[in-house]
Amino acid sequence: MLEYENSLNPYEDVKMEIDMVSSLSLEYVGMSKDILKDAKKFESKGIRSRDAMHLACAIKGKADYFLTCDDRLIKKTGVIKSSIAIMNPIDFIRLEVK
Repeated sequence: MLEYENSLNPYEDVKMEIDMVSSLSLEYVGMSKDILKDAKKFESKGIRSRDAMHLACAIKGKADYFLTCDDRLIKKTGVIKSSIAIMNPIDFIRLEVK
């Protein structure tokens, strides 16, 4: 999903930064029928399609946290049946500093 979104980015410098940061990843979650199914389920609960795909990939990859600046998405965390914590990056930093 990240690769697809980045391919649409009109800013070459931002694309290069995203590519560089994503190259640091230790795990790659490829597309699967399970991810598509989960993403559709999240969409049916009012989560936008790209957010639903990102979230489904994070859950499939067994991420502990899903960080987003999208307040609308954070407010919908109650509809997600998963152990993943969805939060704002600032809240994540505060959590880790304690």
